[in-house]
Amino acid sequence: RLMLFFGALLAMISTSMAGWITSIPVWFFIFCLAGIAGVASWTTSMVITLEFGTPDNRAAYIGMANSLIAPATLLAPFLAGWCIDNFGYTTMFRISALVFLVAALVSLSLLRLDHDGC
Repeated sequence: RLMLFFGALLAMISTSMAGWITSIPVWFFIFCLAGIAGVASWTTSMVITLEFGTPDNRAAYIGMANSLIAPATLLAPFLAGWCIDNFGYTTMFRISALVFLVAALVSLSLLRLDHDGC
């Protein structure tokens, strides 16, 4: 669960940097942060899904988890393209940073530490 927070935090940092920094060499670092954020988010969410339910109904939870994100996954590129067309890349990156900040705060507020601190 903590990795979801760090993934959202790194995504917020990389999109914030993308919205403010214009130096090309720094963009290599931005892409590295975005890549790490993507790996942390996607792989962790797949593993967390396996923790839900019993082994008998685990397949249903995996199917629901992947199906429920489909509408957002489908609409996000269209909304980002519309934002870029109307307001530019800088605004889109700054809005994305705010969305990732909200995601980081939500994941942090829902974070429950187990008895071993993990």
